[in-house]
Amino acid sequence: MKLIFLYISVLLFSACHTSRNAMSLNAWNGGKDSSIVVTPPRDAIGEFSPSTLIISYDAQVGKQPLLDAIKACGAQVIYDYKMMSGMAIKKPDNMTLDEAIAHFSKVKGVTHVARDRIIRLTDPIRPPVVDR
Repeated sequence: MKLIFLYISVLLFSACHTSRNAMSLNAWNGGKDSSIVVTPPRDAIGEFSPSTLIISYDAQVGKQPLLDAIKACGAQVIYDYKMMSGMAIKKPDNMTLDEAIAHFSKVKGVTHVARDRIIRLTDPIRPPVVDR
């Protein structure tokens, strides 16, 4: 009896797992039914804000050099993260996103500059891409 229950449980779990993956694939594939496994390209996994950067800085150095650089180039602080040493900023209008990343990467104490990823609640859940 226990063996039958275990077998049925495994079948049900497998069916649910397959349906969830198919639903994610169908959502990514424009709702078209597909029996072919398709791996979405890396750039289709997320989109980024066209004007927002997330900047981390060394707490020992402090945020003043970053604030001075933000003011000097005409950028704007959107959010100052209190629990971690970081800020979200709106890039200045006279710079591209890549120019702003390069500019803020050179500021004293800045440890990391990244684009702000947009994540919607309706986006399918995907495992992280791991390069080996």
